[in-house]
Amino acid sequence: MNASVRMHSEVRIEGLDTESPTIAFQNNRCCESREIDSDGNIVAAATASADRMFFTNLRGSQTVDPEGGVIEGIPGSIQIDVVGSAGMPLIAGAPDIDYSGTLIVDRAEGNVLFRGAVSQFPAFEVYFFVNDGTTVSLAQLPPLVSLDLFGAESRSVDVSTRILV
Repeated sequence: MNASVRMHSEVRIEGLDTESPTIAFQNNRCCESREIDSDGNIVAAATASADRMFFTNLRGSQTVDPEGGVIEGIPGSIQIDVVGSAGMPLIAGAPDIDYSGTLIVDRAEGNVLFRGAVSQFPAFEVYFFVNDGTTVSLAQLPPLVSLDLFGAESRSVDVSTRILV
């Protein structure tokens, strides 16, 4: 949880066993980027802003369709959206690293799902844990193409696993 990362988004949802779960905590942060010269000396350092990284729209199983109407999700589930964008602070005009999606907790079946998209570079990881238990890896995605950072995230992600309590 405290590893050095380019971008980190974390949310704690309480009351999943109730009709009114709430966001108890969210932590969105970027770690320091460093420019190193040929001798290995740090010549510049900066940290990107996390102001475009957040969780939003905690809800039940229904989602508003952007084309109009309502999309029915997994009955009894809880959903929350996450978005994140941040650029390399040491390079003017550097493209953003992006991610977006929906984290779904299927309370009836005991599953956690993430559906969304990420940039093709760098690597992305998704983890969760329940009641301060063991951390479970939901996804570990290696980098694909480092030159495909311009524009929105283009790599689809659709992963799920059982909740271990």
